[in-house]
Amino acid sequence: MKMKKILWFSILSLLLVIATGCEKEKRAKTKEEQIFPHNLEFAVFELTTHQACKVACGENGEILISLQDVKDDVDTNCSLAQFDSIQMMEQIKIYAYLNINGDSTRLEVPSKPCGTVSYYCKDKSEEVQDVFRLIDEIRDAPAAQGDSAWFFDTFERLFGKGASIDHTPYRIYLAKADPTKFDAPHARLEDYRLIFILTTK
Repeated sequence: MKMKKILWFSILSLLLVIATGCEKEKRAKTKEEQIFPHNLEFAVFELTTHQACKVACGENGEILISLQDVKDDVDTNCSLAQFDSIQMMEQIKIYAYLNINGDSTRLEVPSKPCGTVSYYCKDKSEEVQDVFRLIDEIRDAPAAQGDSAWFFDTFERLFGKGASIDHTPYRIYLAKADPTKFDAPHARLEDYRLIFILTTK
């Protein structure tokens, strides 16, 4: 009788350990699915001065975005320059000023330090697709599998911190710009072409 009780107790303890382990595994998987970058949706589009673009968001929504102004502080070739501090690099950026849905205020969208990724495709119409390719490369990298922090850190290093669009769940990034002040010191506002990424916050 005593042996029977011990046996039953051992079986119950084993079942409890297995059940607890499965529950922990289930919780971890659910958390990973909620934050893993493959669930993010991206819209990529190009704007020139005073051009408006309707960007589809979610199932039925859309955002009207237009480029109002550009401030270009990229007057240095950062690959050849030596900086004494990160703060010096932070001052070398391109800023896009956008109008969102006809609002009276302008949204400032900064590039990463030292400017954006360059326009480098032979066919300029392929530049937007190239940004999608860069995003896919980050998302499909072995280091990104199951590690959303690596994905977001790498994305930010390539495209900057972006800007949050008020009263929406979206954030917008300045991915590419052409020209820069370094390439074309006398460029006019209407000469600029900018590519943006819109995604969820």
